[in-house]
Amino acid sequence: MTMILKTTKFGANRVSGWCSQPSGTDQQPIVELRVDGDMLAQTVADLSLNEVDPDTTSKQRVGFAFDLPATLRDGMPHHVEVRETSQFTRESKVVEPPNSVVSDEENLFGEYHGFDRGMVIGWACKSNQTVTPEVRVDGTRVAVEPLSDAVNSLRARHGFGAVISPKFYDGEEHLVEVLLPGQAGEYHLLSQETLRFSPDLKNVQWWRRATNQYEDIIVDSLHLTNAEAVLTLVGEVRHKRVALRLGYRRFVMDLVSPPASGEGKTRALGQYAVQFHKEAKLPSSLELYNAGGSLKRSFDVRLGDETGRRPSYLPQTLAVKSQAVVGGRNELLPTLNYWAQEIRREGRPRLAWFSSLARETQSLEARDVLALVASGGSHDYDSLMETLELSRLRSSDWGIREALGKRVWLPGLFTLAQVIYSQRLNQQDFNDVYAIYESVEHAYGRDAFNNGVDRSYYADLLTQRGFTDKACDLLAYEESNQDRAYSQRFLEFNAFNPHTPGNSEAQNDQWFAGVNQLYDREGFSGLASQDGRAPDFFSLQGESVASSADSSLPLVTVIMPIYEPNAATDVAIGSLLEQTWSNLEIIIIDDASPEVDESGDPTPYRQQLQGWAAKDERIRLVLCEENRGAYSVRNEAFGMAQGEFVTIADKDDWHHPQRIQFQARDLMANSGKHGNIVNWVRVDEQLQFQIRWGPDRIVHPSFACIMFRRREVLEKLGVWDPVRKSADNEYRKRFEMVFGQKLKPAVNAPLAFSLLGEGNLTSSDFGLGYRHPDREVYQWAYSHWHDQIQKGRSPQLSGEAREFYSPPAFRPDRNKDDVPHFDVVYISELGLLGGPALAAKREIETAVAAGLKVAIMPLQNGLHMAAAKRRLAPEIEELWLSGSAEWITWNSAATADLVVLSWPGLMELRPGSDVGLQPSAVTIVANQLPASLGSRGRNFSVQRVTRNVEKTFGVFPTWAAQSPVVQEALRELLSTDDVRNALWLTPSTGHTDYVGRKPENRDRAVIGRVLDEDESHWPEPAVIRDAYPEDPAFEVSILSRVRTLESRGILRGRSVPTNWTILPPDFQSYDDYLRSLDFLVHYGNEPWDPHTDGSVVRALELGVVCVLHPVFKPVYGDAAVYVAPGEIRDTLHSMWGLPEKMREQRKRGQAYVKGSRTARHYVRLLRGQSTSGG
Repeated sequence: MTMILKTTKFGANRVSGWCSQPSGTDQQPIVELRVDGDMLAQTVADLSLNEVDPDTTSKQRVGFAFDLPATLRDGMPHHVEVRETSQFTRESKVVEPPNSVVSDEENLFGEYHGFDRGMVIGWACKSNQTVTPEVRVDGTRVAVEPLSDAVNSLRARHGFGAVISPKFYDGEEHLVEVLLPGQAGEYHLLSQETLRFSPDLKNVQWWRRATNQYEDIIVDSLHLTNAEAVLTLVGEVRHKRVALRLGYRRFVMDLVSPPASGEGKTRALGQYAVQFHKEAKLPSSLELYNAGGSLKRSFDVRLGDETGRRPSYLPQTLAVKSQAVVGGRNELLPTLNYWAQEIRREGRPRLAWFSSLARETQSLEARDVLALVASGGSHDYDSLMETLELSRLRSSDWGIREALGKRVWLPGLFTLAQVIYSQRLNQQDFNDVYAIYESVEHAYGRDAFNNGVDRSYYADLLTQRGFTDKACDLLAYEESNQDRAYSQRFLEFNAFNPHTPGNSEAQNDQWFAGVNQLYDREGFSGLASQDGRAPDFFSLQGESVASSADSSLPLVTVIMPIYEPNAATDVAIGSLLEQTWSNLEIIIIDDASPEVDESGDPTPYRQQLQGWAAKDERIRLVLCEENRGAYSVRNEAFGMAQGEFVTIADKDDWHHPQRIQFQARDLMANSGKHGNIVNWVRVDEQLQFQIRWGPDRIVHPSFACIMFRRREVLEKLGVWDPVRKSADNEYRKRFEMVFGQKLKPAVNAPLAFSLLGEGNLTSSDFGLGYRHPDREVYQWAYSHWHDQIQKGRSPQLSGEAREFYSPPAFRPDRNKDDVPHFDVVYISELGLLGGPALAAKREIETAVAAGLKVAIMPLQNGLHMAAAKRRLAPEIEELWLSGSAEWITWNSAATADLVVLSWPGLMELRPGSDVGLQPSAVTIVANQLPASLGSRGRNFSVQRVTRNVEKTFGVFPTWAAQSPVVQEALRELLSTDDVRNALWLTPSTGHTDYVGRKPENRDRAVIGRVLDEDESHWPEPAVIRDAYPEDPAFEVSILSRVRTLESRGILRGRSVPTNWTILPPDFQSYDDYLRSLDFLVHYGNEPWDPHTDGSVVRALELGVVCVLHPVFKPVYGDAAVYVAPGEIRDTLHSMWGLPEKMREQRKRGQAYVKGSRTARHYVRLLRGQSTSGG
């Protein structure tokens, strides 16, 4: 069987993971580490799994770990690969370490990490051997000692620390030098800086000292995750920041929600937050520090800084989990408000993910959720915008704080603004974003804009309205992200553009001077405009002069595919002819532009291109007779190319005169380099720079401007995939994988300007973070092919036969009038692992076996982050790749007899674009109750989902339930005709030959649980102890993650029981997991959840005894064992001790699935026929 190799950490310092063969062979695999093709190390994969993956407790010895040598930290990209030696299963990555070279000649490396709590710290080595530096303060040597402890937050090997003597803590400046010893007594300077040591450092660390409490400032809540900390204080909150200590690490929490002044008895409230730059990897809990105790596993909070007092009522124990304070309910939108509560409860990571989903789907309802998040449940989107409008019309002392009250959460409000700006569905969206930003600035001041993205967006909107001085002031801050800081310079240039409202042509020189200064800094000539006109795309030119032909230079072939050339095409061709690199072969290949228009009149296209070809002999014009798409004609031109180097030019891009020269000379100077790219910008006709790359980049890489060595690339990679879209990304990733070189611009300056027409500026096709769903399907398909290449398949494409799937609309031979028809289309959250994946697989397989034409449409639910990122579970991906089911997207034009919506919550948030699917009927399968019992949780709204489905597909849906409990709930909310009589039961495979495990051959029974990655359906602690007991007679095997179980409170206040084994959900196939069990025991917090049925049916097929809550008896009859909580453990003991009873129960389970879960029954459901027992 195929060897499985997975990495759990893949960075510039360390690579770790696990490697095993599912067949269970005793032979332990050997894994080797290769860097840039050379083998550096080899090891047996025999580490305990929990040593390399902190999210598992398994001690199965299949892990491996490699520490990468410090000598790789040379600032250059390195191709790092780990692979198993027998089957060459591998994973690889191009890592880009920082440049830590101190002396190339002596192979010295090191980093200075600064001064931290009394010590100068860093690391240093020579040829991977630790060296001890010399540290001097004002010329005086100080003692240096090896350092690897976490006290100073140092994780690098070869660490050192130099303790600064208290005599230097005088408040004066001191020169601190760190020197590394070299040959012949010489020293190499690692660092030199002037530091001022506070006299306060003479005393004991402030964190170790006892402190008083500020009685009038009370802790309302303190929530901590591995990504952020959020503190809410009530009382006389005056401090702008709070110091937080977690173990040895200190963080500054900034005030993100200033106190809201109330009247009467209303008390002030302030919220402080800090987002960790890297995942903190904290212990599961920390104790409040007591004087004389240990700092290592304790926490503390001080007002102001570490010298301040504590707020009152800090918790004695701080659990690391995701939780944020959420305000009251909005009864008008209960389900969406529940989603908002979940997002706010889990903090910024969930908020960031949901905002990404909102951009991707362009959903309008997502705005309601984010508005509820921001306002603590007080306002949906329309209500929020009306409130902000009112606050702007009122007097200056009545603003957002009074409008929204103390529940406002600024991170949520800023995220809402970012999503609207990115979606840009119409011009009003820009007005709404401006209203949010202006209100925040009015209420909280400009300092509230602590995210560079918000500053970029707000500055862009200010410029559009003519507030150019204010826009420039907003951008006058220190931005740590250099790419963002560089792009923001171009936003400033927009403020100088003469075409900006309020400006005039008198600012021409200012605009050109600013832009040209950036080019000059990197050695490029500047820009100019014909006849001194204002900035204009059609008059743009470079200050460089084109060189005369020089045949001694390598020939560069420029491939320019064109369809329906326009005025911008003249600019593009002209800019190529003006290149300083003159030895060019420009192949213009016209993709069958029509010779006559719709009225039968001749078009100017051919005449325009033929005119250019007549002007310059370097142009070769090819006129195609059939339209095939840009990449197909690129390939044709590639076959004609004669140049040593090849590059691409699009029909509406202006190219800097030195672009080709720069790229060609870069390849000439670096013989081991196979290709390069440059940056570009998107502009309108007036050279206003556009934000078109996420999240707020103006200047970004142009993969369309790639230049590469023709012979080597053609030999190893072949041609572009001949599809109509997205082949640049596929080609780039294949290039990087095969050559082990990351394509990254070597200079910041944009060497191409791409024109965006007036009609594109608010088009949903160009929304930031939005990608047409077909592009995602295509990426999924080529990524699978790339995985096969990693395992030895050839990476070369000839263009003659397809190597992997592409959406029909992408294919060169597409027929626009051909609309596919399907018998059934399954719409679901198809990325869920476990029971939902097994159920979906069986339903699809059963439909296909019945001769039905099947398609799948994966959609994402707002609450299942892991599944949304995964898109397809392995079981579903296998069906798609095998051709059993077609993958269609929301926009795909298709018809269907029946749509099966297997997850009602998917239609709570409708995607913003129109659906392309037109079904004759829709069945919504309810796999859980609309609302959780005994809690405020809402899974979906029956009325809302029904309305959205009818509005989307133009068909009134019928509902079906998977259990009598759910069916009864639906009938209370819908008419009888709208709910199917028959239960929607998952069909079985029909194969029940497996007889299960034999207890007489084992000492302990293995207990398992239904997989739910979110772990949102666990019962009360007493039931957990009863159903999954800490008992040596049982081994409890759970597919989950330790951190998830801790954050959900499953392991609250206790360590992982010694007889529990926790494995990552993707460690093995779910089918193999079920096969390993004796009992599948499932108890939850509600009588039915969507993960249950598929798991139980498959477990029964495999001969696993299922122990369930009595509520399941109407569904499974005598196939399972039903036990009330409190008696589960005793029942498990009793059954395990009676082998014959176990065998009889297995038989009953297998007989049930064979007789009651038949394919025939399920196909009759699909065809709308009555079924027995319905």
